[in-house]
Amino acid sequence: METAIAIHQSSSSLTLNTALSGFREQLQIAAQQNLDAFLEGSDEGYTEMEKRAMMVVEELRLLNGLDLATIYMRGDLVRQIRTEALHTVHPERYGSLEELAKDQGISASELSQTMSLVDVIFPWMEEHGMSVAQVWEEVGKSNFREMTPALVALITGEDPARASTRSAVDALLNDVAATNVASGVEMDEDELADAAAELLMEAGGQMTNRALRTHLRPDRTEPIELTVIRTNGRRMVVANIDEDQWVMLQNKLGRYMEEISLTLPDDPRRRALEASRSRTIREIASLLVQE
Repeated sequence: METAIAIHQSSSSLTLNTALSGFREQLQIAAQQNLDAFLEGSDEGYTEMEKRAMMVVEELRLLNGLDLATIYMRGDLVRQIRTEALHTVHPERYGSLEELAKDQGISASELSQTMSLVDVIFPWMEEHGMSVAQVWEEVGKSNFREMTPALVALITGEDPARASTRSAVDALLNDVAATNVASGVEMDEDELADAAAELLMEAGGQMTNRALRTHLRPDRTEPIELTVIRTNGRRMVVANIDEDQWVMLQNKLGRYMEEISLTLPDDPRRRALEASRSRTIREIASLLVQE
């Protein structure tokens, strides 16, 4: 059975790539041992492609934390799963990459952040002569987590989903533009965005996490309005929240919140079918039905 994952040039740093190769080898050995033990005790006749998917997913499951090596490796594995659609081949027949990741203990936000780092931010840093390992050590994972949405917006030029991120990006661009006007420097839009990203990276290495959070989100997030339904001695909570409030909720509850995401399609018939699969939605709907 093929067990080696597709080798991705994670970094231009020879030292970092050498360390990652050793980490990858140890990870594959551990995953193979776990998979062999599982297959030995199973009566199921898995195909070679299913075994391949199980191997890659087991590697992903064994990765914990947000250290630099883990982020690079997780990014490589997610790329492989996405490219080969291994989530559909896996015996669990996952409906999406996000569903597969969640089953391995990786939240949707953590998955998104990982791919933003390895696909967008780290390559940009190396193109601009920055040592990813050195900057990661100086900035720290908590500050990188705060900076990621704004950095992605500046690097890609894409409009952020969160209003607070849009405000932070606009403020960074305005700061650089004002400095340029005062010093007589002219920049095009790409150069302006790069300078703003470098300014933010510099701030990340100098500020505490709390100071950086305030710097990026000076306006207080609006409180969340909760509708609490009391029924049968229990409470059901319903809230209509924006992206900023959702991030705040995740940060506040942390590991005490288990996210169950349900994306409803536009088609009314399919939307009703998908909604009916949620126990919570069924319980709310039952309260509205007249007996």
